[in-house]
Amino acid sequence: MAKAIGKAFLVGGIMGVITQLFLVLYAAVLPQPMVDMHLHSTFALVTLGLLTLVTYPSGLFDRVQAWGGWGMMLTFSGLAGAVAGCYQGVLAHTGSVAKAIGQGFKLVFTIVGIGFIPIAIVMLIVAFAL
Repeated sequence: MAKAIGKAFLVGGIMGVITQLFLVLYAAVLPQPMVDMHLHSTFALVTLGLLTLVTYPSGLFDRVQAWGGWGMMLTFSGLAGAVAGCYQGVLAHTGSVAKAIGQGFKLVFTIVGIGFIPIAIVMLIVAFAL
């Protein structure tokens, strides 16, 4: 168990460093007003997702995820990998690109929706507490 946790922390840490490099890169390249609006964070996350989608077909993403477990799955790239896996699975079972895309969107909206619920509850508590 300690070995699995160590691997997860190592992979998660590497993903954090990669994400931070993207943040620094975009903060240096984007014009100052865009950096002030924190768009560099959005671009970094989108780039991380695209990097995952590029590494997924080769099997590299799966190999890193198999070795590092939750360290890889808890990052934004894990969401992109989950969507890519969902797409491939639905396409393989149904042969329909439209159904595969639909299930990919359904997965994203389900995860985002579930993630929004605790944030909304905390926001309501804070709003009424102030």
